[in-house]
Amino acid sequence: MRVQSCLGGKTDAVDPVANLSRTGAPRRSALAVAALSLLVTNQARADQHTKEVAKALLEFETAIPYSEVQPSWKKTRPAWLKQVEGANTAAAVAKHILQLEESMKWESVAKSWKARRDGWRQALGRAHTNSEAAHGLLELEAETKWDAVDANWKQRRPDWLKELKMIAGEK
Repeated sequence: MRVQSCLGGKTDAVDPVANLSRTGAPRRSALAVAALSLLVTNQARADQHTKEVAKALLEFETAIPYSEVQPSWKKTRPAWLKQVEGANTAAAVAKHILQLEESMKWESVAKSWKARRDGWRQALGRAHTNSEAAHGLLELEAETKWDAVDANWKQRRPDWLKELKMIAGEK
């Protein structure tokens, strides 16, 4: 079909069907594709944050000597490590944070932890976002005594806190 173009009065071949993208269904399809792309991108970011919180949990656990955890932890730990490494949801990571905390001796945490522990466990048990899981791990680490972690932790801690606080939405 030949129609007169709006640009300089030239006669050009124009496909009227191609112009449907400016109206109607094709435009909605483009919006749907854009929305799906955004959703996929957000999911990829969430998956990456889940892995980052799991990695932070593993780093923190590694800094805790066996003398600061229950004797049964030595036997439980290998399977726990595999589960944390394979965790693909924030809720799964939160569950593993709870398991680590449960293995820690009372002497390894501040005395104030006893008063906060039940509420913390309930909140972390309901965690479904990476922010909530990261926040729970930050709380546990803050309540852990300095003599309950190895010397290397003190050097790694500032960067660890910074990374985890970004995920938790804290400053």
